[in-house]
Formats: sequence, C-alpha cells, structure tokens
Amino acid sequence: MPAMNGLEFLAEYEKNNKVSLPPVVVMLTSSDQERDKKQAGVYGCVKEYMVKPLTQEKINALAAAYPQWIKGE
Repeated sequence: MPAMNGLEFLAEYEKNNKVSLPPVVVMLTSSDQERDKKQAGVYGCVKEYMVKPLTQEKINALAAAYPQWIKGE
C-alpha cells in the first residue's frame, strides 16, 4: 500500500468506522510472522488473517465460515 501499511490502515479504519454493524476485515498479507499476526489481532475488526497466496481453498473456507457474506446478509 503506497500511503500506509496494513496495520496503519487498521488503526485508521477502526478510528473512523462509523458503521452500525460490526466492521469485518479479512487481512491478506505476505507476512507469516507470529508478531504481525498478534499485532493484527489487536484490532477487533480483523476476523481472519490469511497469508498469500490467496487460493480457491482459502476462498472456500471463508465462504463456509461466513455464508452471510455470500448471501449479502
């Protein structure tokens, strides 16, 4: 991301998100470092932390875990 990194984005997102529904972020990253995963977990909006590459298997797992996203609920 040119203007900020993912963790900086999450800080701004949580600070500025005024939506009445709980915010949901699936973080797709190249970092498999436990330290980065823990830092992302500090933000309540992060529901999933996925390491690249994004595969069909990972997409299917998200669809199974969050069927409401697929149905638009």
